[in-house]
Amino acid sequence: MVQAFKAVLDENEKIYQAPTDSNGQCNFDTVALLKAQQELLDALMAHIDDCYQLLKALYPANRNGARKPAHFAHQWLSQANHPTYVHLDQGHLIMQNFP
Repeated sequence: MVQAFKAVLDENEKIYQAPTDSNGQCNFDTVALLKAQQELLDALMAHIDDCYQLLKALYPANRNGARKPAHFAHQWLSQANHPTYVHLDQGHLIMQNFP
């Protein structure tokens, strides 16, 4: 995740350093920046998913009293009323709705 963030910062720096033409316009290629931003978002989503898995692994299984336990970690944590689930779910929703 840190490497992906560094890549975004590096691409931003290239844009900030781009020379301007006689009209004061910058001419730069945004494809690399957009790709770096997408990789950062993917890394953040993977990090959130990993957090769900860690919480599920560390939370006692018998605390989830559902008759049919959820297959996915985020659903399982919701069923178990894990105290940190609400914060992770809000972060996950923000990332999913990010343009």
